[in-house]
This record gives sequence, C-alpha cells and structure tokens, in this order.
Amino acid sequence: MSLSDLLEAALPPLREGDAHVAPALDWLDTAPYGASPPEASIQALLVLGQKQLDAGAMDQALIFFEKAARSRHPHAVNMLGRAYERGWGCRRHPSRAARLFQQSAKGGDGWAMFNLADLTLKGDGCARDNILALRLYMAAAGRGVSKALNMIGLICERGLCGQRDPAQALELYLGGAEAGDGWAALNAARCLLASGARREAVAQMRRAAELGQSDLAKHIGDLTAAYPGLAAICAEDAILGPVMALSSSASARHGAL
Repeated sequence: MSLSDLLEAALPPLREGDAHVAPALDWLDTAPYGASPPEASIQALLVLGQKQLDAGAMDQALIFFEKAARSRHPHAVNMLGRAYERGWGCRRHPSRAARLFQQSAKGGDGWAMFNLADLTLKGDGCARDNILALRLYMAAAGRGVSKALNMIGLICERGLCGQRDPAQALELYLGGAEAGDGWAALNAARCLLASGARREAVAQMRRAAELGQSDLAKHIGDLTAAYPGLAAICAEDAILGPVMALSSSASARHGAL
C-alpha cells in the first residue's frame, strides 16, 4: 500500500481550522479571492517585490507584497506570509505568517501549504503537529511542489508520524530529485551511501550539483568527507569536481577567520 493510501486510511480528512492558528488578519477577510486589482496588476506587484528582494531592498519588497496581498490572491498572500516568516523588511512574526499561509492554502496555493507545513512541523508560530504537517506536505506535493517530497521523506526516515521507513524515504527522495529538488537528491545520495550503493549515490550527488541550489556545495563536501575515498572520486568528476573545489575553498576561508 502506498504512503498516500496509508494516510487516507489512517487519518480523517483535513478540516478547516486544523492548523491551530488564529483567524486571518481582518483586512484579508473583507473580499473574495480574485478581487480587484486585476490579476495582471497583482503579478506585476509580485514581480516588483521579488526584484526588490533580490536587490536586498527588503523594506521596499514588503511594500509591494503588502499591496499585492490586499487582493487576497492566494499566491500574493503567501508571499506576504513569507515576508513575516523570514523577516523581510519587518520583525519576524511567525504566528502572523502562519495565519497568512493558512489563508493562502485555503485558496489552493501549494507553496502556502508547504510553508505552513514547515511551521507546523517545528511548532513555530502555531501548534506543533507532525500529522497535520505531513498532510500539508502531501497536499503541496499534489500541487507540484517537489520540495514537499523531500520533507515527506524526512518524516518517513525519522519516524515522525509512526514507524521509521527508510525504504519509503529513499523512494520519496528519488522522486523529489527527479522532480528537480537538489536537497532530495542529496538526501537520496546519503541514504544510498549508507546502504553501500556508491555508484548510484554519486549519480544523485551529480544531480544535486547540476540543480545548483544554494548551500548544496558545502553539504556535498561534508557528505563526501564522511566516506573514505569518495572525495577523490568526486574530485575527478566533470560535474562534481568544481563543486568539491568550491566546497574546499569555502571551508578554508571559514577556517582562516
């Protein structure tokens, strides 16, 4: 039986209010989803907010995200939630972020489901609930959020919602890697190395390196250092070699501080 089948058999349907967070902010309760401004204007505000964020202008990014979120468009509300979760242009406010993610998730935004799952798994700004977090990650994965497969894999591997299931975790990591998540690829590599499947592990490390997500170089270096002879193999690889060099350079700079 698949993980999805097990969940459907063992757990009740997700109900409104299950996230154990306070009601959404008042101004988010005053209009239906899709209210004015038109969607093109909302997307423009989000693009401008992202550009400000990339430029390090957090205060300006927050202004654009707030303006977009007043439309109640689910993705815009999610981005405002991210601002409060991460402290972009404001003091970090996880409980407000949780409320916004809940509002956005009700509107069908997969990333809001993922972000609310992250907070719920940690009990950050809302009640800690591993089962609810798992259901939210499942819902996010169903909406194409590949990172959710990695998180479901971690829950299975660590037994956070029942017995540990390393085999199921590896399948989820491999699925997440196939869908384009570098962290899932790296976790797959870690599990494969632990089982002695070095060649398959190197292939997943190569995939992680190709995906090029932030901070992966350091973790690839840390993983290879734990297995004698692996670093030398990776250093000669056309894809992994530059990553290993970057990781070594970063470690040397850190050690010199």
